[in-house]
Amino acid sequence: MVEEHLRCQQVGLGKAEDFTVALVQESAEWISATPFVGPAHIGRRQQQRYLLKALRRELRRWLERQYPGQSIQAVPASITLGETPARLPALEYRRARQRRSADGYHRPCGFFRLTFVDAAGQPVRVRGPICLGYGSHFGLGLFLPQES
Repeated sequence: MVEEHLRCQQVGLGKAEDFTVALVQESAEWISATPFVGPAHIGRRQQQRYLLKALRRELRRWLERQYPGQSIQAVPASITLGETPARLPALEYRRARQRRSADGYHRPCGFFRLTFVDAAGQPVRVRGPICLGYGSHFGLGLFLPQES
């Protein structure tokens, strides 16, 4: 039996404000860096509409976890490749694992702009990171703060 040891390295310690990387900054507008990949059960018709609906649902869950009890809403809007920092079209990203049952390539995907507002419609700055949808733990559905 080979004995293996687990090694851990701490890469950061402190408050979120101490870090300058864009992923953890605050912004009222966020833009897709990698495509948001929707759930598998979206049909072939009106995919964009249902993809937006799935994104809204994911955003509601994220806001409930990050900002409980606050009346913040997210307003997603579809964007084109030229409006995002991504260099490849959404369909060219690796969206599935290598096992046979992985269905990421058959799921609808796209780039989006997110605007966070309060109940009065005024912009609200939220802190990242924001990574949503299928494959978010692999880096899909990543949003970066929009520079203003």
